[in-house]
Amino acid sequence: MNNAQEEAAAVSRHDQLKQFMKLSLWGNKADECYKEVKDTVSGDDASLVFDDKLLLVDHSDKTISYLEKKATELGNARNMGVEYINDNSGTELLLDLALADHLLAHEWCGKVTMNVKMEPMYVSDAIGADVHEHIAEMQSKMRAPEVQALGTRLAGYVQTEQLVVHPDIFWNRYKFYWEMPTELQSRLADEATLVIIKGDLNYRRLLGDRLWAPSTSINEVVPYFPAAYVSFRTMKSTLVAGVPADIVQKLEQEDPKWRFNGKRAIIQSVLTTATSS
Repeated sequence: MNNAQEEAAAVSRHDQLKQFMKLSLWGNKADECYKEVKDTVSGDDASLVFDDKLLLVDHSDKTISYLEKKATELGNARNMGVEYINDNSGTELLLDLALADHLLAHEWCGKVTMNVKMEPMYVSDAIGADVHEHIAEMQSKMRAPEVQALGTRLAGYVQTEQLVVHPDIFWNRYKFYWEMPTELQSRLADEATLVIIKGDLNYRRLLGDRLWAPSTSINEVVPYFPAAYVSFRTMKSTLVAGVPADIVQKLEQEDPKWRFNGKRAIIQSVLTTATSS
């Protein structure tokens, strides 16, 4: 393979992961909060084609470059762990699992952990049983061959402990993330090369449910998290940080409900940890 071919292969690998990240992001539309929002990603009118203009912050390239850098530093991506803080079951969890499969199958990391609630606080909240049931359902003979193959791979990852489900009561509690128990902070700091934080409520807990000026730097707002993280969030509530001021001004004029109508989203990262910064 010549240099041009190697470069093309690297671009393709990068772009493939980016596509799966965006699928996982937009899967967050599919909770039960807004039916008109949910119907865009599930049901008869479902679509997996999304307008990047609706992505107000996109740190996907930066996040992928971070994973590549860490793999070089550690000598092998198999030594890396990616941890989800999951949100909803159903369509969203299926797309989260598809991203987990891609991360493992293409050796972006050696282990994926799904951090889920002990029990659902809201009807669609993902718990441990949901992960296993979704994987089992994918393997049903009623599913398309590609879906069955995905389910079989995921079941294999569970058996080899490359895909781990980790319930914790903290995710059920009305606590902000700076109130995370020391044991949980230490586990994330030790085991997570990257944490993927899913959904609107988890984002609110990350920001302390405070109404920051929307153009405030996310690094200023979240200086404390114990591991590098990226947030995949469809916007369904008023608080946000890290959106450029010119975009905020334009949106305030064009769509007064832009913060919470579920049309827009962010892929937003802080890749320096509290211990390393």
